[in-house]
Amino acid sequence: MGRRGETVLTLLAPAGSLEPGTTVALDARETHHGRVRRTAVGDRVRLVDGAGTEAEGVVASCGAEVVVEVATLRRVGRPAVTTVAVGAGDRDRFGWMVEKLTELGVTTVVPVITERSSTVATRLRPTHVERLQRRADTAIKQCGALWLPQILPPVTLREFVEAPGLAHEDGTRWAARHGAPFPVETIGNRPVSIAVGPEGGWTGEEETLLERHAFLAVGLSPNVLRFETAAVAAATLAAALRHA
Repeated sequence: MGRRGETVLTLLAPAGSLEPGTTVALDARETHHGRVRRTAVGDRVRLVDGAGTEAEGVVASCGAEVVVEVATLRRVGRPAVTTVAVGAGDRDRFGWMVEKLTELGVTTVVPVITERSSTVATRLRPTHVERLQRRADTAIKQCGALWLPQILPPVTLREFVEAPGLAHEDGTRWAARHGAPFPVETIGNRPVSIAVGPEGGWTGEEETLLERHAFLAVGLSPNVLRFETAAVAAATLAAALRHA
């Protein structure tokens, strides 16, 4: 597809908007992206909606909005639930982490306010969540995944472990902790909830709270990992153990 020798451009469509034989108007951000990439009428593009649908289409208009005629599509089912809750430390490193967790198929990312992360001057705040979602949007277009993760506003650790349906009681629960045994149990399609502490790790009170809510302490490396590395390592391990 596309002009000879060019890579087909991927654009993000509104969730649920893709149906064969219809047209879809892209939002202002995707329209701008299309213009930057010099999209022209007649170009073929790839569309994803972040809700399991991928389509091929032809650009019909490049005016105030980029409008695409949808030709063919495919749908994939919702992936198994993988929730990663991470101590909300430095916002830039947190943003990098969100991109990588999107690539790994994580379904929900939860920034967690912890005792040690609350003193970080550059910590992630509620006003940064929209920016995190944009980074996930960019990642999904590049990595080939068809489901966007949900990026939640920051919550306390207690709110995370006690919220119904957030830290899934019917699934596997891990709390990353340096020096703990590596997990080896096959997970299958069960929900997985992973708690990753901030720089300096969990406090004793936080570890007790996690243990009380059946979070199994798991190791990820013989070395001490930064929070974003630990989150990526945990998500990678969970993905591997789903298919072990």
